[in-house]
Amino acid sequence: MNWRIERLRADQIDGFHSLLSEVVAERVFLATLTPPPIDRFRDSISRSIGTGGVFVGAHVGAEMVGCCEIQRFTAESRKHSGGLAMAVAKAWRRRGLGAALMTEALTLAFAEGLERIDLQVRDDNLAARRLYEKFGFQVEGLSRGALKVDGVAVNLLGMGLLCDEFRRHSSSDAVAR
Repeated sequence: MNWRIERLRADQIDGFHSLLSEVVAERVFLATLTPPPIDRFRDSISRSIGTGGVFVGAHVGAEMVGCCEIQRFTAESRKHSGGLAMAVAKAWRRRGLGAALMTEALTLAFAEGLERIDLQVRDDNLAARRLYEKFGFQVEGLSRGALKVDGVAVNLLGMGLLCDEFRRHSSSDAVAR
C-alpha cells in the first residue's frame, strides 16, 4: 500500500480525467464508452465540488491511480443524497485500493451530511458488486438492457446505501473482510 489518498484539488482534475479515460477505454467497467471532453469535465467537477461533492484520489508519486467521487444531487428533494462512481487503474486493482478509496469517500460524505448514496453498476462486474456489498450497499433495482456495448445488451443494477447501514458495517469491521 504505497499510495496516498487525498481530496481532489483543482490542479489534479486533469489527472482524474486521464485515469477515467484509461478505464473507459477498457469498455468493461463503466456505463460510458467515451470520456467527456476535458474542458467540460473540468467545469463539471469544479461545479460539483462547489455544491458539496466529495472527490478523493489515490496517488503514487504524481500519478493518480484511483478515484472515488460522490456527487451530491441538487434537486431539493434529493439534496440529502449523492451518486457514487469510481475508477481504479488496471495495475492497481485487487490490492485493496478500491476499498480504501470508498472508505475515505463514504466517511467524508456522511460526515458532511449526506444520508444516502446511490450507484449503478454493470451486473457483469462481479468484483465491483462484491466490493459495494461489503460496504452495505443493497441492490434496489435492475435495468435490463440499459447499455449497449459493441452491440451487446448489458444490464445495470441500482444499489443504495444509507448512512446508518454504512456505520453498522464499518463499526463491525465487515468492510475489512
